[in-house]
Amino acid sequence: VAIVQRYTTVLKSECRYEAHKKHFDIQYIAKGHETFGVAALKNDVYIEDNPKEDCYFYPMPDISSDINLNEGDLIVVSPDELHMPRIAYNNQPEDVIKVVVKIDIE
Repeated sequence: VAIVQRYTTVLKSECRYEAHKKHFDIQYIAKGHETFGVAALKNDVYIEDNPKEDCYFYPMPDISSDINLNEGDLIVVSPDELHMPRIAYNNQPEDVIKVVVKIDIE
């Protein structure tokens, strides 16, 4: 499944870490820039879930990294990784067009 997303990035304080149990994400930046948080999924204690969408939200991990994604970049996220998309690059919100490909593992 491929989904085209159009949105305006937001400050990191407005974002949440998420993970998926049933698929990998391939996220491709078609237009714009964003910062993308990543962290290892060390426990399965989520704070909110949406099983229908295979989306589970987690508290801020103790250790994480931010990756700056530019137009033309992509990132692959596995089910054992937390990720926080849509962070404003250099704290400057901007419009982004992203293609997210979801690859089922079941």
